[in-house]
Amino acid sequence: MNDGGFHAYLEFFYPDTGWVFSDAEHSHNFVDPFHIILRLDGTDMPGSYRGGYLDVDKATFYTIFKEEDRTVMVDELPSPRSKRLGRRLDDRQHSAWVNGTVVDSSGRPVAKGTVVLWTDGMGERHPFTNGRYAVAISVPGKYRLEVKGSGYTKASREIELKRGQVYRKDFTLAPGGVIKGTVVDTAGRPLQDGDVFYRDGTTSYGVFIDLDGTYRLEGLAPGTYAVSVIVGEKNITLQVPVEAGRESVQDFVVK
Repeated sequence: MNDGGFHAYLEFFYPDTGWVFSDAEHSHNFVDPFHIILRLDGTDMPGSYRGGYLDVDKATFYTIFKEEDRTVMVDELPSPRSKRLGRRLDDRQHSAWVNGTVVDSSGRPVAKGTVVLWTDGMGERHPFTNGRYAVAISVPGKYRLEVKGSGYTKASREIELKRGQVYRKDFTLAPGGVIKGTVVDTAGRPLQDGDVFYRDGTTSYGVFIDLDGTYRLEGLAPGTYAVSVIVGEKNITLQVPVEAGRESVQDFVVK
């Protein structure tokens, strides 16, 4: 309104976090109070929010211009040709973009799940809902894109990402099973410090034991798996069968 013009701020909903303010021109995943203008003295701004405010300074008030109570897919756009009034963060603005759908064998969207981006043995988790996912990658290179949903067999594919490119990768998940159980000592007390692993071909996958001594392995194709519990120097391995659409329960007692 003075010499900077209007500015737009967004609020994103993350399934694992909730609603989070975001200033796309200035910062990532948050907006500090000094960057939210909701009302200006002497200006009639429709939609002014009068339910409360943060006492930042005498010139700063707070407004909601438009509220969207729905899920919206967002695509990354190319860089504008003309100069913008704003500071760019090049590693995010010029990243690669992967998005797509996740459906079951009948074509229905998978309600909830996780996309894991693997590289150099490290995985970065991105939750998705309603059968759609979108992931921004700031570092180009080769990745393995793994998609998991409760009750489905996980699926993955290799992908090489180049900076500034947009990729569409759709997944269809087949029915799968789950292995779950508890890990206790000989007195029946839950053990917390340990891991549970299973082998799929030549690759091992694992999860931490939760604080209540439980574990859960999801995304398993039907078959029999060697499941190992490792607590300190102790290692127990059992053969566990898995059926599509069912949860197999296997408890462990560490002596």
